[in-house]
Amino acid sequence: MPLQNLLKVLRLFPKPLAENAGLNAMEIISSLYAEHLTGNTKVGIDLDEGVCMDGSTLNIWDLHITKLL
Repeated sequence: MPLQNLLKVLRLFPKPLAENAGLNAMEIISSLYAEHLTGNTKVGIDLDEGVCMDGSTLNIWDLHITKLL
């Protein structure tokens, strides 16, 4: 049960990120979920370009903020 609650909370993060970047949150999140459902689990949101992208193609494997701490 605690893991399921954690997963519910983690699903909340993409929406405010997309909205704060000026993107259509529903559109970009739908694209993100569609990518994940097809097995592209490394896909995330590129906030600069406003599209979903595979971060591993750019060697993005970790959060940038963790490098600053």
